[in-house]
Amino acid sequence: MNMKKISSSDKKLKIVNIKASFLMSKKIGPQIATKYKRRGGEGLRITVFKHSQKLVNVTGIKNLKHFQEVRNFVRNYYYKVKGSYVLSDRIDNIMVTRRMSCNYNMSAILSACKKLYRKNYCTYFGDEDRLTCKAIVLQPKERGKEDCVNGTFLLYYTGSVTIMGLKEYEEIELCQQMVDRIYNRAFQYGLKMKIRKVT
Repeated sequence: MNMKKISSSDKKLKIVNIKASFLMSKKIGPQIATKYKRRGGEGLRITVFKHSQKLVNVTGIKNLKHFQEVRNFVRNYYYKVKGSYVLSDRIDNIMVTRRMSCNYNMSAILSACKKLYRKNYCTYFGDEDRLTCKAIVLQPKERGKEDCVNGTFLLYYTGSVTIMGLKEYEEIELCQQMVDRIYNRAFQYGLKMKIRKVT
């Protein structure tokens, strides 16, 4: 079995998408559109739902600097075309990932998650059929707890990780620490399982 121990200096979690919402002073009207294309980048996905026409939902934000640019764009664009100004804004969801190409034992990852985080998190295979499962899911039992991040983790045997549902930028570093601990522990468990099979 080809396994690699992950240290905190290895691949870092990277933001792939931030979803934000902006509360406007006037109704915008329902819409789904792609706007504000950065040079060499993808456009923003902007959605205003029929049941909540003062709320502008934006996906496709890449980092905090981009969020500031988007905030300025929304403020200027909707004031110009609708005479509506931003009352407040918030980050609704941050999605982070990392891509690895290792080979971990899925049972070892599951054991590591349960051993390290069973107090505040539920851990389970993402599919009832463990033979076809592609990810282990780690999610908080109760969202909003002080010692618990809001996100749901998808942990893959390759060492790749996707985390969805983060609410605060500061949570990313805590997630990084959690991921490093899980895979380092899974590496140790995997070695023990391998030794037991040999003997």
